[in-house]
Amino acid sequence: MFERVFNLQDQEAFARLSGDYNKLHLDAVAARRYLSAGPVVHGMHMVLWALDRWLQGDERPRQLISLKVSFIKSLGLGQAVTGAIVDDSQEEVSLKLNSQGQLLVSIRAVCKSLDALQPDHCAAACPMPRTCKSLGPDEVMNARGEVPLGVDKDAACRLFPNLLGRLPLVQVSEMLGLTRIVGMECPGLHSLLSGVDVVFGDVKEEVPVLKYQSAGFRRGVSLMTMAVEGACVKGAITAFLRPAPARQMDFSSLRDIVGPDEFKGQHALIIGGSRGLGEITAKLLAAGGARVLLTYARGREDAFRVVDEINSLAGRAEALCFDILDPGGTQAGRIADFSPTHLYYFATPPMTANRGAFSSKLFNGFSDYYVTGFSQTLEFVMECSRGLTSVFYPSSDFIDKQLLFFVEFVKAKIAGEVLCSILEKQKKGVVFYRPRLPKMATDQTASIIADHSRDPVPMMLEQLRRLEAMVPQNLEDKLYDQCTKSLRQ
Repeated sequence: MFERVFNLQDQEAFARLSGDYNKLHLDAVAARRYLSAGPVVHGMHMVLWALDRWLQGDERPRQLISLKVSFIKSLGLGQAVTGAIVDDSQEEVSLKLNSQGQLLVSIRAVCKSLDALQPDHCAAACPMPRTCKSLGPDEVMNARGEVPLGVDKDAACRLFPNLLGRLPLVQVSEMLGLTRIVGMECPGLHSLLSGVDVVFGDVKEEVPVLKYQSAGFRRGVSLMTMAVEGACVKGAITAFLRPAPARQMDFSSLRDIVGPDEFKGQHALIIGGSRGLGEITAKLLAAGGARVLLTYARGREDAFRVVDEINSLAGRAEALCFDILDPGGTQAGRIADFSPTHLYYFATPPMTANRGAFSSKLFNGFSDYYVTGFSQTLEFVMECSRGLTSVFYPSSDFIDKQLLFFVEFVKAKIAGEVLCSILEKQKKGVVFYRPRLPKMATDQTASIIADHSRDPVPMMLEQLRRLEAMVPQNLEDKLYDQCTKSLRQ
């Protein structure tokens, strides 16, 4: 058994070695909008690490005959991965990589022993572009190309010291080339390596590149197959075409479907308004005349993109960095000056499924957002502003569907609903609206498998109108009553 936790520095070192600079592996802000909701370890990084650990302590030089890998689940940065050699003979090895009780990667390698390694038939490292191509479904159908074979031997030796002394350098270079093809070339930016099934033969010295050609694409599951051939490798790799980050309707279009004064008078504080349902809500409210203050945790660029889009067409929007788990560390003065009348709560962690036993850790992670974070945020906002009239707390119809692999999520959402019921009794004069919303097309609900998520615009507009109708009197009347009461006192 062997174990490791990969960090960002490990990823950057592997990216420089392999030439795979895909944002999925290196950019925490960009990757939060992908299926993984955060950076994940390169699949081939884990494979080469596992092979390196297998060869540790064995001085015999070898040559790979075949390599078959299945990538079942991604590994996030900071998560521990455990490797196990489940079958090891003189000519064949099977390795399994697991994390938190779930199988991540299955590896089977066949090799033969050599008396000595042959001289290197591999070029030195060459400059590698850092810009990913971004191919769509139609483009991957006929994709073909090549990547240069070359490796920085010193850098490879630092990352995989046992591989460099036991396997031909050209085979290491070709395995690095596989991740470069998928992550940078085809499908490129929106890719996810699924499998490797290759054989190795004699080195063809005249072939300094690794060629690839599309061999099929299954649209229903967004899975493509590529034939690959290099100096000594030949076979196939499979990769998923991940959905691109969801783009919500632009503000100018939303102004055509919202009455200009529908939400006039609202000072809407939108927690988590930089993307997804929070972004749509901010735009809809601003289109209806509301003044909007949207918050973000990490997505500053996204938040100000939304703000600039609204303000460029005479809307009124601001952005604020806000931590739901430490609201007191936020600029209280900004929220007090804004004086919110409505609180919209869209803070949410990554939507993580669990196919194992109930996980208290996962449940607590969801509860931090849906219970603790919400409660702390509400108390903080009410301390900063005395004019709060409404709270929008979106729940999920996952509760009704009782989906098998989302028990922790469902339980945390139910706890949030119960909390809202209690708070509504405690906070007199504040309306709490907690609809159970269906699955809608956002980054949070994106899937490789084609689905039929609803358009969030009409759904959210309907919910916002329902909340507006629930307020017993309009905002101007309520503010007038508050002023009159103050004068009498």
